[in-house]
Amino acid sequence: MRLAWMHPDCLSAAWLGPEDRAVFVFDEEYLDAAGWGIKRIAFVYEALLELPVEIHRGPSLQTLLRLRGETGATGFVTVDSPDPWLRQRCLELGPSLEVLPAPGFVELRGPVDLRRFSRFWSRAEAQLIR
Repeated sequence: MRLAWMHPDCLSAAWLGPEDRAVFVFDEEYLDAAGWGIKRIAFVYEALLELPVEIHRGPSLQTLLRLRGETGATGFVTVDSPDPWLRQRCLELGPSLEVLPAPGFVELRGPVDLRRFSRFWSRAEAQLIR
């Protein structure tokens, strides 16, 4: 069994393995550094309530290591993030962490004009509502 570390860039259960135990840690250092307000915290919390995930509060690294010891987990798994703070925590977890590529929202074939969101969305929406 692995601990699946959910973070703000992977609020989905689609990437979880059948034996993974999902955890999310509200880390006050991260929330302060990222400038999160109460509305964003509440939004993420409400999203988490819809997922098969345990919600914890505390320093991310220490909380994850404590949970690994308590549960006997063999390691960690998470989804890649462009966030430098989260990437640093991933480095600190070391080789016991498997980082999966972030799943794409939608796969579009051919060139996509990204100068305007509406051009992207008109192509993406057609594929998503099928």
